[in-house]
Amino acid sequence: MKKWIVYAAALVLIAGACFYIYKTIFPPEPTQIVVTDLALEQAKQKNEEMKRRLDELENKLKQESQAISTQVRQRIDTMPPDVVSNTISNELRLFLNSQQK
Repeated sequence: MKKWIVYAAALVLIAGACFYIYKTIFPPEPTQIVVTDLALEQAKQKNEEMKRRLDELENKLKQESQAISTQVRQRIDTMPPDVVSNTISNELRLFLNSQQK
């Protein structure tokens, strides 16, 4: 009788070891919810990176446009008044001609 108990314990121990080895070699696949959560988290991180990059580009664009408008103002300020009025009248004429078509 004692012999059968030892055999049963050995069989349970071997079965447990085999199960552990099997789970180590072939881990269970994650559920669809886990896969979806991981994909969603990656998408959120990518979205945050793109937003940060977009904000950086917008700030750079604002700074460059301010620099350009400052340069234009300085250039206009250095022009003689008759050239400025001539340029304005030409631009106005072009604008009005484009509106009539």
